[in-house]
Amino acid sequence: MTGISLLFFCAGYFIAPVRGVYYFSFNFFCWTQPTKTCGGSLYHNGNRMVSWYGYSRYNPSSGSNSAVLLLQVGDHVNVRLWADMVVSDNVNKYSTFSGFFIVKLNDNRL
Repeated sequence: MTGISLLFFCAGYFIAPVRGVYYFSFNFFCWTQPTKTCGGSLYHNGNRMVSWYGYSRYNPSSGSNSAVLLLQVGDHVNVRLWADMVVSDNVNKYSTFSGFFIVKLNDNRL
């Protein structure tokens, strides 16, 4: 997250500092593993919003997904792997989770 949001990551969670619309994106990479698959989801306050899945027995796999979310002050957003799933990375930083603040909303019309 950029701007005001930089200060609001806590233990792997993004915590919304203001009510508004936010964009989140994640990318994953998995080295070939014949007995393992890659998969996980983006969660908003514990609710699954979007997911990814990848498997290849012979080649690395990669994928991405994104979401635009209306967040209230204090809402939590995070990415989690599913049970028994893997994700790979190294100094090239293939796997990422990022986002940005779009617009602040001051009323409760949305």
